[in-house]
Amino acid sequence: MPLKAKLILLTLIPLVIVTASVSWITLYQAKALGEKEISIFRESLIRTKEAALKDSVELAFDAIEQAYLDPTLSEREAKVEVKAILNRLRYGTDGYFFAYDKVGTNLVHPIIPELVGRNLLKLQDQDGDYLIEALLFQAQAGGGFHQYLWQKPQPGRRSLS
Repeated sequence: MPLKAKLILLTLIPLVIVTASVSWITLYQAKALGEKEISIFRESLIRTKEAALKDSVELAFDAIEQAYLDPTLSEREAKVEVKAILNRLRYGTDGYFFAYDKVGTNLVHPIIPELVGRNLLKLQDQDGDYLIEALLFQAQAGGGFHQYLWQKPQPGRRSLS
């Protein structure tokens, strides 16, 4: 191999290695930065949704409070009134309220009414999360949030899949 070719190779090989290394580092850092930005955006979105949900739940409590405080209603009548109120309440474009008793029996579900009366304590989402059990645990602990997978049904839908 001629000396000129050797000099060109000795010059090009380190240049290619440095260029490839810098490119890989840049791509790695861009990917890491992108993932960090996505994580920050996701956390911000979750906090915003949690705050909005908390406000909606407080409005629902305000709506049902009168039924519980009405001295002219028996406990049974108050419960019937509260269920009716929760069945009518909506939040956002497709949000609705549901209710369970302490053992996991559904009391209110305005979108899938055939769930009412069924014990769903051991209902699992597609990740294996016992979502009703977790929601009841959060409620008994004083409140909070629990993320789970649930395909939100459309109004008028008649079955649980």
